[in-house]
Amino acid sequence: MASQINRAEQLWKNWEEHQKAFAELTGITDNKDTLRFKYDFLTKGAYRISVNPSDKEKLFLKVIKTVTHNLQKKLYPNLIVRLFIRAKSLLIDKPGHLRMFEKNSAENLESLQAELKKAELSSFTGKLDNKLDFESPKIDVESLNKLNDNSKLKVNIHLEKDRFGSYHYNGFTATLIPENGESITCKLPIENNISVIEAVNLLQGRPVYKDYENSDGTISQRWVQVDTKEKTINGESQLISYSPLYDFDLKKEIIAHADKLNCFGLTKESIRKGLEQGSTIAFEIPDKGKFYLNADPAHKTLNFFDQDKKPISFTSIVEKIKEPEKQAQNKFKLLIKLQDISPRQSLAMIR
Repeated sequence: MASQINRAEQLWKNWEEHQKAFAELTGITDNKDTLRFKYDFLTKGAYRISVNPSDKEKLFLKVIKTVTHNLQKKLYPNLIVRLFIRAKSLLIDKPGHLRMFEKNSAENLESLQAELKKAELSSFTGKLDNKLDFESPKIDVESLNKLNDNSKLKVNIHLEKDRFGSYHYNGFTATLIPENGESITCKLPIENNISVIEAVNLLQGRPVYKDYENSDGTISQRWVQVDTKEKTINGESQLISYSPLYDFDLKKEIIAHADKLNCFGLTKESIRKGLEQGSTIAFEIPDKGKFYLNADPAHKTLNFFDQDKKPISFTSIVEKIKEPEKQAQNKFKLLIKLQDISPRQSLAMIR
């Protein structure tokens, strides 16, 4: 249970939300059916919380039990019936509800762990036991990670409870905190299907090529990137996407640049996939040093960088390999020395 969550207080707030919805729908708040629902809702919630309540929760539980006791008198004015109800609650209803709750909780935890693993968020699975209070309609679970370049990545996953009481993964918010400079935050709903590694690439300014399901069930691909210029009122950057019909052929661009460099190893499928994931690709020109490249769909080209990862024009690189006496030798060595995808970002958990 999250230390800041008072489950008993949240239980009461949940009831107030239900009561408000009933009043808006029917205009009735105190008929017998509503009172019975309130009694059952609060009683079952008290069953769950009374197993291991905190000191603050005990105070709220006492109030809730007083409310359910008074409701019981209204619903069952006959003393004999109330005694039977109390005995049944103690011996049958409470143990049965707790057994079912424990079973459903274990199944929900297992399904959430599978969802997070699929989203490459396995590091969060060990935190869920203490976070799923099963009273809050929404829960956020946060972690802070250190990246290779000493920047930090804060990831806040969002869990939302359905009408059956089970939590589901609903995306995450990622914040890149550079060693020097301004932080960038972007909310990534589950429908965007963005992994944590892709989120790092996006926040570092590199686009990602993703599959999306259309309204008719077909799949289309499109480039997405984070817009750092326009921000929401919360200071978050927006994820923008290009049309599936956007005229940028990455494979064609790779072939064109590889041809001018006499480095056809760049046309390998693993290189293209790396660029589509937002990675930076490293390659080496013998006697000329190491260079890097990444995709730039906004300008329909590839971006190149020198060994210090500073922008360099592609023309400058071509000029470096135009020495006739080394042309044939370079062509062979480039194919051998080409590095595949640069190492994936290493996420070292801080908390």
